[in-house]
Amino acid sequence: MTWPAILLAVQNHDLRQHIKRPLLVRGAEVLEASSQPAILECFEAHRPRLLVLESPRNDGTGAIEIVAQIRNRDRRFPIILVTCQGSEALAVAALRSGLKDYFQQPFSFQEFFAAVNRCIIDRASRPPVQHVDPSFRVWRIDPISSARACRSAGIF
Repeated sequence: MTWPAILLAVQNHDLRQHIKRPLLVRGAEVLEASSQPAILECFEAHRPRLLVLESPRNDGTGAIEIVAQIRNRDRRFPIILVTCQGSEALAVAALRSGLKDYFQQPFSFQEFFAAVNRCIIDRASRPPVQHVDPSFRVWRIDPISSARACRSAGIF
């Protein structure tokens, strides 16, 4: 499997190196960004296949905000959140925001890289999102009303 570009937004130096080295060994292109504007800029410019995002704050507000901004651009983009001090509320909020996975330190790197593999394989197997013309409308037909209208018109 050819490894694609992965955006790594992890501020903790040791954690970043523990994640980065195995990705480089596997042949991934690792892009790094540390601030919210830099993450979004790198996402737009390089279109990585996955974002690994660290939430340095206990409440995770910064990370959830980044996830929301990326979801506005690509609702299916895979994001894995890594946090130092998580809570059940953060885990629920993170998963509801559309994250693919959530890891609280300390965690198993074997499980972490299995999640990375799943995200990359899943993303590669999906066709690209096609943007729909906003003027396009879907008409919903009520089968009961349609049947009554057809009967009254003598169609069946």
